Amino acid sequence: MDADSGRAVFEISDASNGRFSPDGHLLAYDEHKSGEVYITSFPGQGAHFAVSSGGGGAARWRADGQELFYVSDDLAVVSLQVRESANEFRVVTSQRLFRLQLPYNDREYDVTRDGKRLLVNARTLKEQSAPVTVVTHWPEVVQGGVVNEDHPH
Repeated sequence: MDADSGRAVFEISDASNGRFSPDGHLLAYDEHKSGEVYITSFPGQGAHFAVSSGGGGAARWRADGQELFYVSDDLAVVSLQVRESANEFRVVTSQRLFRLQLPYNDREYDVTRDGKRLLVNARTLKEQSAPVTVVTHWPEVVQGGVVNEDHPH
């Protein structure tokens, strides 16, 4: 109990990205020490256990609380079909859905309420970049007024 407010204090050390289940009875979070996604009951300091295997993070719940998504360390989005009862929480099935294609898209995604669609950054065409023009002796070019792209200096 917090002495000032009289409210229950819930603390998990070395964790981030906490997400409450839709009914508010469970908390999914990333544990830094193990590198796994954990589930624990809320409120209270009940048992916690890893639901990812081989590393993961960024848990997202489907709106009915029957499915939990996370991103594995190799950037695969994983779907867990889950069941919760008054006495237990269990993972029924685990399925790798797809791998995120952009390395800088580390765990940036979201899930629709029904869990049927996910929003992720994706590459749609081969990367094309604009040509780069390198101007040498640029002080002379600036004095002359205009860069001639056919005859760069």
